[in-house]
Amino acid sequence: MAQKSLDLIQAMAEIAEAVQPVTGRGVGYKLFTAGFIPSMKTSDMQRVYRLLKEARERGLIPWDWIVDETRSLERKASWADPEAFARAAAAQYRRDFWDQQPVRCEVWSEKGTIRGVLAPVLNAYAVGFRVMHGFSGATTLYDIAQDNDDGRDLIALYVGDYDPSGMWMSEHDLPGRVEKYGGDHVSVERIAITQDDTIGLPSFPAKDKYKDPRYDWFVKNYGDHC
Repeated sequence: MAQKSLDLIQAMAEIAEAVQPVTGRGVGYKLFTAGFIPSMKTSDMQRVYRLLKEARERGLIPWDWIVDETRSLERKASWADPEAFARAAAAQYRRDFWDQQPVRCEVWSEKGTIRGVLAPVLNAYAVGFRVMHGFSGATTLYDIAQDNDDGRDLIALYVGDYDPSGMWMSEHDLPGRVEKYGGDHVSVERIAITQDDTIGLPSFPAKDKYKDPRYDWFVKNYGDHC
């Protein structure tokens, strides 16, 4: 294996160890941010996926550090006997302190690739997490808008790409549709990536996204780099 590939695998191992579990695309994002790969284009990511596979097959990166959230087995929870269920229930008990707060809080993500990065904080504070998968379906947003039985406001902390579609989702699409469906109690606040976050990060020309319907709006409001 060429030295460049070995260096890239070493970088992958350090990234995966720090933020495990993480998806292959999540590793790619961090490689791009650190300057190890030139872009997130399909050709560059195919090399990342190939090397991740080879690294795990060779034992250089543990298999359980990398997850594929689209192919996990879904199965109803079950136990060997009542005693096993009682032990599991006792271990899982955690008082819901959010019930005592004046507002509810969730984290919404454009993609599932950063679940592993956010998990330690989400778990520590028992904050709900939703993957919106880009322009989320109407049913999901309608259900969120209608869920106000306890009368409290919901603050959705949003994380997404700093590009035409990513910014449009948090600044227009999600807030507009939630309001349309009656969710006046829901506010969407982008916490990453923000304009301040982009300082010192690698970027690419916004013109690469010129086919995106939100391209002109993005350039007018946020500049010519993504």
